[in-house]
Amino acid sequence: MIIFIVFTVSSQNSDDNNKYYKAKTNIENAMPDLAMPDLFFLLKNNNISNSFRDSIKILLVEGYRQKKDFEKGVNMLYEIFPNSINNKYTKARAYNRLAALYDEWYLFGESRFDSTIKYSNKCIQIAKKNNYTKLLASSQNELGYLFCKFNKLEEAEKLLLNAHNIFQKNKLLLYSANVSINLSNLYVKKKDYEKALKIVDESCTKIDLEKNRNMFMRLYLQKASVYEKWGKADSALKYMNKGRIAQKHFFLDKMDKRVYEMSAKYELQQKEHRIEQQRLLNFKKQKENRYLIILITALFIIFIISVIVFYLIRKTLKQKNNLKEIDNQLLNERIAHKNKELSTAIAHSVSYNEVLESVKKALSSKDKEDTIKIINANINTEQNWQRFLLNFNQLYPNFFSNLKMAHPNLTESETKLSALLKMNLKSREIAGVLNIALTSVNKNRQRLRKKLNLQAEMDINLYLSKLQK
Repeated sequence: MIIFIVFTVSSQNSDDNNKYYKAKTNIENAMPDLAMPDLFFLLKNNNISNSFRDSIKILLVEGYRQKKDFEKGVNMLYEIFPNSINNKYTKARAYNRLAALYDEWYLFGESRFDSTIKYSNKCIQIAKKNNYTKLLASSQNELGYLFCKFNKLEEAEKLLLNAHNIFQKNKLLLYSANVSINLSNLYVKKKDYEKALKIVDESCTKIDLEKNRNMFMRLYLQKASVYEKWGKADSALKYMNKGRIAQKHFFLDKMDKRVYEMSAKYELQQKEHRIEQQRLLNFKKQKENRYLIILITALFIIFIISVIVFYLIRKTLKQKNNLKEIDNQLLNERIAHKNKELSTAIAHSVSYNEVLESVKKALSSKDKEDTIKIINANINTEQNWQRFLLNFNQLYPNFFSNLKMAHPNLTESETKLSALLKMNLKSREIAGVLNIALTSVNKNRQRLRKKLNLQAEMDINLYLSKLQK
């Protein structure tokens, strides 16, 4: 078995990277309880990239494997597959870890070696095709370990040696040491005890004892196992003691780290508590200052309102006096205006009576033509139209200029009709204003639509209303 984790996290911020590499180191040193809280913390960050998130999950899977919680590890890997379908490297890593989990997971008392072979081969296939040499070595080690368990020693040796050489070439000494333990077990099965010891001794000379006590513990215990099966009890006891001493130091180091982290966590909590107390104190002072500012502001507003009210009272009294004078002036003007209206009404009444008298005489003479002439003479259409134009231009100053610009071929009567339609007058009302028959109004409307080039569904009033804009 082997822990094999490779990451690309350069795109993340330094705090995330530090926490991540710290967790990675703890996983490599078989300290999942120290690593996994940091990894779960990182997963809560929504700003990390998908590739970084997958790397965190794969590292968590290794933690689950070390804690023998294989089912959680398998479920987490199956969550990665749909998201990494276009990322071949992530998929290969997930296959590799899935094979490792199935290799150790005995479900209902049965080994899952079929699944281990299946997913190891999937990883090897992707790794060979894309030149992922480290992943290739990891899966070969996994398969070699499995074949060795089932006594397929020749196949196992070939895979393990290839994995060992790749790790040696890439100076991944811890990984190569792990493979050397698997090779040592293989040589023990072949009863080649010298080779079994030699491969382990080579790893012992290449790694640092102080930094890798856990690995030395495994190497010493492996040598003890080889000597025991070789029948050399003294040497077996010697390395068994060395292994136990390394194990003791490993657990002491683990405890020291745990104590250090707990102390650091306690100090951080104390610091956060002090910061929170200071924050609450500052908030209280800010609240008091806010109330003081509100009180001062309220007093200032009351003062300003008082000044304004006093000024308005004085101004109101002054305006009352002025209004009395204005009311007197308006009363006089209203009286004068009423007198003028009365004079005008009388004049119109006289004029109207004169017209009626003329009509009366014409009717008595039974001369209809004279009657019509009198009536026509008193219907001042042009004067009415000029008065209409004056009011119309005040309401729609740009209408006639826009109409002429859009349709320069319109006659004067068509222009008048356009203005009346613009006012939304009905045909009967237009006939009264222009003093023409209702049928003439309808014919003129149709003629005007043609000149304006309007389609059948277009409302002429709506079209004319747009000319003012």
